[in-house]
Amino acid sequence: MTTNDDRTTDGWRLTTVHKFWNKIATHHHVFYLNDNEDQLMDILAGFVGTGINANDCTIVIATASHIEKLQQRLSSHGLHIHRLVEDERYIPVAAEEIMPKFMVNGLPDEQLFNQCISDIMAIAKHRNRPVRAFREMAALLEIEGNTIASSKLQSLWNKFSQQETLLLFYATPSTVFTKEARIALQEEGFTHSKMVKNSNTISEILYKDCSQQ
Repeated sequence: MTTNDDRTTDGWRLTTVHKFWNKIATHHHVFYLNDNEDQLMDILAGFVGTGINANDCTIVIATASHIEKLQQRLSSHGLHIHRLVEDERYIPVAAEEIMPKFMVNGLPDEQLFNQCISDIMAIAKHRNRPVRAFREMAALLEIEGNTIASSKLQSLWNKFSQQETLLLFYATPSTVFTKEARIALQEEGFTHSKMVKNSNTISEILYKDCSQQ
């Protein structure tokens, strides 16, 4: 197991999943280009698991399918999902259920978006725990081809996160991550964030600055 970060020839750093998720700054964005569902679940399980071990509150806003797969994986690691939900240490939110609450005529409404996310954050912060959140709502819009709505939603998330102290983890399919999407992320202040991908083992993770992409 890796104990120190090692730089590879292409600029990626290798570290343990535990070390990465626990040392990342709470105001950072972490970005994952999803080209493998199993690897996404591995990285997301590490994100949630280290948060639970650190006594953080972890919000997961994902598709119902991804939430089900994630919870199966967490349960296989001995975590009691229902107990974590009751204790407000893990808050799963189905993207398909929350998005209609703030989408108006195919675009996210800023006031409705802020209200929806603020309601979730109020629960997450209720017991004064640090908060981390995974989100993939914009990715769903990208898959639908609604790039304008996706870009606006990215902007709303970035604006919202500037008013909160939380670690944000975002995933999008590599098939829809165009040059325009990369530029949009950089324009929204994501250049100081981290990009992650799997290594050869589930206990390790590769990462680099998004600005190096």
